[in-house]
Amino acid sequence: MLAKTLNDIQPILIVAFIILFGVLETFAANVQAVPGRGRHFRRGLVLALSSFSIFALTGLFSALTMDWAETHRFGLVRNLPIPAYAKIALGIPLIDLAGYFLHRAWHRVPWIWRLHRVHHNDPTPDVTTSLRFHPLDLVLQFPVQALVLAVLGVPVLSAAVYFTLSLPLLFSQHANVRWNPRFDRFARIFISSPGYHRMHHSSVRSETDSNFADVFPLWDRLFGTYRTPKEVRDVRYGIDGFEEEDAHRFRTVMLSPFRRV
Repeated sequence: MLAKTLNDIQPILIVAFIILFGVLETFAANVQAVPGRGRHFRRGLVLALSSFSIFALTGLFSALTMDWAETHRFGLVRNLPIPAYAKIALGIPLIDLAGYFLHRAWHRVPWIWRLHRVHHNDPTPDVTTSLRFHPLDLVLQFPVQALVLAVLGVPVLSAAVYFTLSLPLLFSQHANVRWNPRFDRFARIFISSPGYHRMHHSSVRSETDSNFADVFPLWDRLFGTYRTPKEVRDVRYGIDGFEEEDAHRFRTVMLSPFRRV
């Protein structure tokens, strides 16, 4: 089954992309390497590995939820009078649209934002930032997402295709890699390019609360959250109050949602 095959190769792709973009950051860095880059990368990798383990656990719940919905023909899209291939095609942008609104909620609800800001408080983003999440963020995020997709009736194959193809985009968005500016400006018309997503990691809150779309920037344009990306030299990353190096130790990061800034 294609969906199972795609889901099975996702962990392999995650490891491969961490290695690939880690190498590219060494030879084609977008921002000049800062002192302690190796230590920062190792700390980020520990956080990424902790997230990876949570991905596996919450992913199991998501898979069971989606499989149940598919077996019982539950949800909106599954019951539309259209061909199966059209349901699969429709499911892909629906996943991204659902993700867009969930992402906005994660920024707007104060107690959820305290969990999610772990992903944003890195002042020097690199490839490990792609998986820099607090475990409680993921424990909440993945089941909620699975339930929303089940209600929407998104086919299992749609989800497998979407989450597999979005992996290279996820890692390219966060990696400290230099991209051709013309290519990035063209790409952001259709997808959330690295330059497009960079604004979302700005330390300026009004910029952090923009460019939410994971794949299709159309949603930001439609719902008024689009911000024109700045040049890399004009963006200051992170969150005020988390500038110090000690703020990014594993234990400190795990406790940071319970700290007032």
